[in-house]
Amino acid sequence: MSSRAVLAPLGVNPAAFSELIWALHQGGEPVDEAMALLQDEEALAFWLGEMVGYALPQLEAETGRLDVGWQVLVGEEAFAETFWGMLRRLQERHEEVVVSLSGGRWRGSAALTSGIFQLLARPKDRLVDVRVSRVAEGGTGFFFPSQPDQELVGVHAMTGRSFRAQRVEIRLEPVPVPKLRVLLPTVPESFEVAVARVQAALDANAPAQIRVDLAARAVL
Repeated sequence: MSSRAVLAPLGVNPAAFSELIWALHQGGEPVDEAMALLQDEEALAFWLGEMVGYALPQLEAETGRLDVGWQVLVGEEAFAETFWGMLRRLQERHEEVVVSLSGGRWRGSAALTSGIFQLLARPKDRLVDVRVSRVAEGGTGFFFPSQPDQELVGVHAMTGRSFRAQRVEIRLEPVPVPKLRVLLPTVPESFEVAVARVQAALDANAPAQIRVDLAARAVL
């Protein structure tokens, strides 16, 4: 079993993927396998052009060869089951999985990513939010601080502001959530089944609700 993997849902901006791997590597936590869940065909186009065809080879020059895979989501309704299966497979192969909240414009992905992590997380697994200096946010061409292309220009609120990639700070902010895997004695193949089992376990341990009806002289 290898030591560490990362799993990142991605929209049209794949930069969080390389930022996460670079930050872990710089912190002495090398990544053995990295997986991306791409939310649609548009995200795939940016992934192939900007990450696979550009940033990833540059990143591997520093980190060494990476085992990188990806899957394209077919409809937002498939996110939960697809992400559930990807995380389970990575856990079978690695002692630690780092999951990022990096799903792009669809806010539902962040909620589902967090919920699935809570149900499957083992003691060493981590949920993080990848943050960078504000000037580097958006499609600026920033992928990691030591990239060859150093002279970049900000977008959105920072439109026209020039900056150097090496001066950008990457922070992996821990997202503290309860780990509920203990409520699943056996981990099911399906996210839907897992939710039903955990809800049943919680309902079974809920305290009784007592109501006194004075008019009827009854305790319910």
